[in-house]
Amino acid sequence: MSDNLQQYAHVPLKQLSNRVWRTYQGGALIDNWKKTSPEIDNSMPEEWIMSTITARGKDRPENEGLSLIETPDGTLPLKQLIDSNKELYLGKALAVLFKRYFSFHSIQYKVIIISKIQAFATYLIKKVCII
Repeated sequence: MSDNLQQYAHVPLKQLSNRVWRTYQGGALIDNWKKTSPEIDNSMPEEWIMSTITARGKDRPENEGLSLIETPDGTLPLKQLIDSNKELYLGKALAVLFKRYFSFHSIQYKVIIISKIQAFATYLIKKVCII
């Protein structure tokens, strides 16, 4: 299966809408941006993009927050694509960070490392996009 998923690494893929429930109200500007009617603030104030983690909430769907990607063979979680070959999907530098830091089982370590990975990803994006 993972060999089959690697075929999607170099083609454009569409992420499905990924609104996430929260305890606060919002989202009208997201509706406006997406040209969705009606434009209202509600309990789905966030649109998560390229997410490989789940949202937490009482009585919420187990996989809420995970980005779903349309492929010619059907819809797959982004996490499944990345997990099939981290180096291919993330690049060698990020794959090494994931291997090193996400082998820990402590959530405290993961929170610290996620911040470092986000900073590193921002650096890479700026370098590639010359923002």
